[in-house]
Parts: sequence; C-alpha cells; structure tokens
Amino acid sequence: MPACGFVYCVSTDAIGRTQGRPSGDAGSAADEELEVLVAPDYRDSNPYQEQLATGLTKRGATVSTASGSGYLFPFSRMALRGGRPDVFHLHFFAPYMIVGDDRLRRLRIGWLVTAVLGVSLLLDLAVLRLCGVGTVWTAHDLTNHERRYVRTETAVKRVAVRFLLDRVVVHCETAGEEVRETLGLADTAGKFRVIPHGHFLDSYPDDLTQAEARDRLDLEDAGTVFAFFGWIRPYKNVPRLVEQFKRLEDPRARLLVVGQARSADLERRVRAACADDDRVHATLEFVPDEEVQLYMNAADAVVLPFRTEEDGGRSLLTSGSVILAMGFHNAVVAPAVGCVGDLLDSDRGVPYPPDAHDQPYRAMRSLLGADLDGMGARNYQLAVSLDWNSIARRTLQTYRNAER
Repeated sequence: MPACGFVYCVSTDAIGRTQGRPSGDAGSAADEELEVLVAPDYRDSNPYQEQLATGLTKRGATVSTASGSGYLFPFSRMALRGGRPDVFHLHFFAPYMIVGDDRLRRLRIGWLVTAVLGVSLLLDLAVLRLCGVGTVWTAHDLTNHERRYVRTETAVKRVAVRFLLDRVVVHCETAGEEVRETLGLADTAGKFRVIPHGHFLDSYPDDLTQAEARDRLDLEDAGTVFAFFGWIRPYKNVPRLVEQFKRLEDPRARLLVVGQARSADLERRVRAACADDDRVHATLEFVPDEEVQLYMNAADAVVLPFRTEEDGGRSLLTSGSVILAMGFHNAVVAPAVGCVGDLLDSDRGVPYPPDAHDQPYRAMRSLLGADLDGMGARNYQLAVSLDWNSIARRTLQTYRNAER
C-alpha cells in the first residue's frame, strides 16, 4: 500500500458499504442485524476483502470497509462516521503506526513517532471496547514486510492481543503458533480462530488456454515457463530469483517477472538483473484484472522466493499469491513457512526448507522434467476447496463470539 503522510496507509479516506438481503443458506434474523466495520480498505489491490464481504453479506451481515488517514485515533473516527458497528475487524496494524517517511528516519525520530502512533492505536481499540464494539484482528503477517520498528510493532500487538482484542483470526494452525510464539503469548490460544484464506477463482477471468496465452506473449517456442507475479517488494527477493533462474542451463526455459515495483530503486535492480538473459521477460507494471490470466495461464509454475531468514526478518505467514497460482492450475515453488508450508507438498510443487541457500535454483531445476500438469491439477482442486461460503460462515461465528 502506498505511503501517505508519514505512515504507511491506504490512499483514500472513505467508507464503502456492501449490503444485501440474505439468500440461499443465508443466516438467522440475528445475523441480519450484525454491523461489521473492516479496516484498512485494500480492495483495489487484492480481492480478499471483497470476496469475504460478499460471503458475509449473503449470510445477512452488513459490512462497511473503511480507509483511515493513518493519524491519531483512526478507528474511532471511522466508527463515528459510519455509526457504531457491532464488530471492528482489523486486518493490518502497520498502516496506522509504522513510519514510512525517510525524512523522519534520517532525523532518528521515526521510532518515536511510531511509538506514539502505536500507543494511540491501543487507546483507540480500548475506546471501541468501552463503546461495546467487538474487536477482531486477522494476522496475515508476523510483522510489517519492510521490517521497520519491529520491536515497537511487536510490543503493540502483544498488548492488543492480551487485553484489547476479542478474537484473532489466522489462516492455519501453524500461523497461530508462530504469532503466539513471536508475541510471547502462549496462553492466549483460546482467542485464536483458524479460518483458511479463500480462493480467487471468481475474481479474475480465466478463459485462455496455455497455448493462447503463450502466443500472445511470444512464447510459442518456450519449454517450461516459470513466473513471478505480484507486487515487487524487498521481502519477495525478485532480483535473487532472476539470478537463480539464470543458473538453469535449459535454453527453452523462460521466466516471467510480472508486477509493479514498490520503489524506483527496486525496479532498477530488477531490470538490471533481467537485462543479460533473453530467457527472462520482465513486465514491471500494474496488471489489470482482465490480464492476470495472460501470465498465469502461460506459466507452468509460479516461483515465490519469500525472505525466510530470521535475522533478515521473516514476516510472512500466508500468501494470496500462492492461492492465486493454485487457482490457475500452476505448480508452486515457495519456502515452507507459515501457511505456505501447510498448503504445499511435493505433489503440488516444491516447498523448500527456509534455510536452503541454493533455492529456488534447485527447485526450478527439479521441475524441468516433472509432471507439472498433475501438480497444477492437484493445486486447482485444493483451491476449489477454499470456499468463501464456508469461510464467511466461520468468520460470522467468530464475530458473534467477539460481540460485546
């Protein structure tokens, strides 16, 4: 999400509302009265919130998705604008407290501003609870991916989970264990609820064959096509992926690097890495929804070499990119960390150990002669099982348990 002011925050200040009468297996009359406020609003860059809100609406809930300015007491101000909700559902702490302005960092006061905003965030959650609002946090990541002011972020989350959050949602058991271990809160397991990350099968068009997609990308003579797809950020290790791919000796192998870099410096590094191997095709720009299938269907395997080393700062718990790839019948290469490790096995791709320093080269090499069609078919079936209807039902129950 883009920088806004001096903290990382969403780029708009609005409330979007999804309402509807329940249909089919909708919910009880009590469900119809449930008002949910969700923040921050990142629907423009990821279908997750939209899919979840649609599922909740079908079951009778009213969902408002809000974007705050990122300054003091954003949650209370959101709630006042939209009317007091029954439940406040927070997806990320970082947009409301992590300083993103390099000027403040150079002045060495970024930590102080982050600490002040963190305390404000905690007071804000306390105000919501005093007003009778249930509080829920989905822990998508251990910390912010840029690893800025991690000790402060961890301290704020520790206080929030211990005293101010009614429920914590994680996408797998492993994630719950890692969050509790990181925060030093082993005795809070009763607050945690495991609800899987849903699929993206209904979020993007998917009517191109692999041959058609490759034809449009001038890849007709390609053999195995690997792809990286998504926002290019430092923790995703894209320059390293390119260097690892270039070690492959197969002249027909191809690597697609597709996505928008989060900084000009990172874009320069990626372009430099791609420049001296014509088997690497870089599309470093935002990809509209209707063109996602062009790259995903052209690929045989999606490679996501997330940062895993502890001192370098592993932050990842789950990955929508993995689930997106599975929904397009792709094998997946990724480190076996958090929920990624729970999703992947050797029948679906190559989940490699976090401390394997010569990965993903070995993983890609092992896939050159593998049954990629079979892996992709198994991944697709797994994606189908991550049904938003079931996820919405379980989320609604979590909200009910969090109501005050």
